[in-house]
Amino acid sequence: MKRSHVCSLVFFSLSTIVVAFGGRSSLLAEVSLVAQQPTAVDTNSLAPPANDAVKEATAALASGDLEKARSSLIVLKDASDAFHPEVVLVQLLFAGGNAREGRRLLEQFAAKEPRRIDVYLIFTELAVGEQRWFDAWNLGNTAERLQSPQNWTASLKERVKNRLMVLKAISSEGRLDWTTARDTYLQLATAKEDRSEIWEGLARCEYKLGDIDKSLSYFQKIRDSLKKTLIPSFAIAMLYESDGNVIKAEEYFQKAIATANATTRELTPAKLAFARFLIWSNRPSDAKTYLDTEIADSSSSETERLFLTAMVARMEQRFTDAQEILSRLHQQDSTSYPIGNNLALVLIESDQESLRGRALQIAEVNVRNNPRLVDAWATLGYVQFRLGDVASAEKSLNTSIQNGQLSRDAAFYLAKIKQSMGNKDDAKKLFDTAVTLPGPVFYQELNK
Repeated sequence: MKRSHVCSLVFFSLSTIVVAFGGRSSLLAEVSLVAQQPTAVDTNSLAPPANDAVKEATAALASGDLEKARSSLIVLKDASDAFHPEVVLVQLLFAGGNAREGRRLLEQFAAKEPRRIDVYLIFTELAVGEQRWFDAWNLGNTAERLQSPQNWTASLKERVKNRLMVLKAISSEGRLDWTTARDTYLQLATAKEDRSEIWEGLARCEYKLGDIDKSLSYFQKIRDSLKKTLIPSFAIAMLYESDGNVIKAEEYFQKAIATANATTRELTPAKLAFARFLIWSNRPSDAKTYLDTEIADSSSSETERLFLTAMVARMEQRFTDAQEILSRLHQQDSTSYPIGNNLALVLIESDQESLRGRALQIAEVNVRNNPRLVDAWATLGYVQFRLGDVASAEKSLNTSIQNGQLSRDAAFYLAKIKQSMGNKDDAKKLFDTAVTLPGPVFYQELNK
């Protein structure tokens, strides 16, 4: 159950989970510490003329008028509280989802102005977002040696300096250099920036360096000083889970639930996280205990509770119960990949041909919308196989393998196909692989 060593301390909602229970399940939402794009323009720090210019440029980009956006930002050229207009344009392009154009303009501007610190900052953020740790470290180091524009305010210079240090600390974490990362975060401990990011970094580093008490103390700082509902023992449980230490993870999940304040929103995320953990550990009966109460004060949490309840039903072969829940959730959000993926896998178990046909439709939509997801192709392949289209099933499952690491479900589906084709040796190898891979078991044959 080993997970990435760099992970977020916030669980995804179902609307943002990319991979869940379709094969390689991710019960702990893992994301880069920064998004795979530069930070957005901080309009709160801009004076009114600059702020208005950014709003105008954003609107122009939304309508597809790049040159109008560029023209709107000209007023930033001599602004003391903003990056160069072209860098701001790049930030807006990334923020608007046009990463390709943003990167193209960034490269062009870097060729003209190769020694600008704001250019290096954006490149460093991109490297961190793409987990190119060595590149990020070197870019950050180079940026720190560059001079900021003379007209920048002291505040902007300080923010850029601190941001570069955070990115270097993150790149040190990515390289498993926990001591350097900790020391870098400590230099930032008195900064005016968002301290939760710094304290989270320190907490992760101390955890990795073996000092759980110090790690807990930093998580407690986040809770006390920033009025956040994060339970320190809950955060430690997630870190243990990310490292595959199931015994310690369960110990700290239990502590989190025991200490959570039931009158606040602390208890719900702890219970849902522990339920996810138990499902991943193939303990559906235990997970039920934490999923039996409706969550009235949070629609997203209630959706997740119902989704996890459907996963338990799938694991226990109660397909009618799972179908009822997932169909309702799919009606509420037909674009959710995990909901649609699991609904397809439930519908294909039905005796009704109309429902089995619906399973194929959903699986095909999921592949069109998520062409790079291993489990989307694996699910499509299994549905095609169950409908008797062995040739298409094998093609889809081979695409699944090409897209990434073989999941438990994908290995099981391929084993079934090889078995149907009379290839007993390959079928046995794939079946044995499926048995050994981690994650929840949805097929009784894998429990033998």
